[in-house]
Amino acid sequence: MSFLGGLHNETSKVKAEVEDDAEILFLPVDKFSLFIKEYPKWLDYIFRLYHKRFEDLLEIVNAIAFKKVDERMFALLIKKKELTRN
Repeated sequence: MSFLGGLHNETSKVKAEVEDDAEILFLPVDKFSLFIKEYPKWLDYIFRLYHKRFEDLLEIVNAIAFKKVDERMFALLIKKKELTRN
């Protein structure tokens, strides 16, 4: 979303919080178009990321629309367990 904001010279509506230390790369808005032209693999990466996020969104909408709360909670707990390996 921040890339689209930069591309259209708008402020991003995205906020993020991290649980661990992280590094952030900022790309100046005026360099964004140039960066895409010089590094086509970067644009491919962005499109793949959008595709993945859209699939995630569809999965969430599907779960909310068609699964009970207890089923969703159970799935979340299993996923958290796999991520933390506890």
